[in-house]
Amino acid sequence: MCSKVALGVTRRTNKLVFVAFLATFQFFIVPTANAVTANTGAGGTFTYSSGATNQQIALAACEAVYGTGNCTTGSCGYFAYYYKTADGHCTCSKIIGSYEFIYNNTGYTNVGGDYSMSNQVSVTGNNKFVRKKNKTQCSVADVWLLVNSNLGAALNVSSTITVSPPTGEASYRSNSVITATGSVPGRITFFSNNKRIAGCINVPTNISNVATCNWRPSLRGTQVLSAYLLPTDSTYLTSNSSRVNVFVTNRNSRR
Repeated sequence: MCSKVALGVTRRTNKLVFVAFLATFQFFIVPTANAVTANTGAGGTFTYSSGATNQQIALAACEAVYGTGNCTTGSCGYFAYYYKTADGHCTCSKIIGSYEFIYNNTGYTNVGGDYSMSNQVSVTGNNKFVRKKNKTQCSVADVWLLVNSNLGAALNVSSTITVSPPTGEASYRSNSVITATGSVPGRITFFSNNKRIAGCINVPTNISNVATCNWRPSLRGTQVLSAYLLPTDSTYLTSNSSRVNVFVTNRNSRR
């Protein structure tokens, strides 16, 4: 906060006395909200302020595709959305290739539920998605295509992964279990000395985002373990774990 102060001044004339009182002017700096970049579903991206409502996000996406001032809010059955004003809405003859940016769904389970679409493309419980008109009639399959099932999902969100060495002693050509934990679901590849471990490539994570690797060290001495995460959701970036040193001992028993 900054402030500027004007001092009081008194001026006397023959008939009137003018008094300028002490005045304080305050200026506040309002921080700019963090901008989020997301896919429009129409082959481009758009930005919106974090904390925006579903309706604000849908409008920002629509205007990114069709231009500022060219989108109108509308509804058809249980869907509320933004659409290009000139394209019209809620009509079977709506132009093929036009987009609608849904921001509220109060009952439909099908992306074309309001057009009696015959095949099921689920949007159950989904209040933010983008659909593309595909046919000029109703009550048939694929009247609408679901082109973005998560409108507003941020692009290039960081992911993380940690790798844990085997518990106990790691022995030469004996089975040991390496564990890696990701911040999001995905597939994990395990490495020893920067080389992929056989049988431990693209291992899917479980419900806790954990994957394991059965490792049989082929070298003795200090080995460097690491892991790589490829998230299932493409809005997340891939990530590499820190390296962990493990000392591999001679096997306890001989053949």
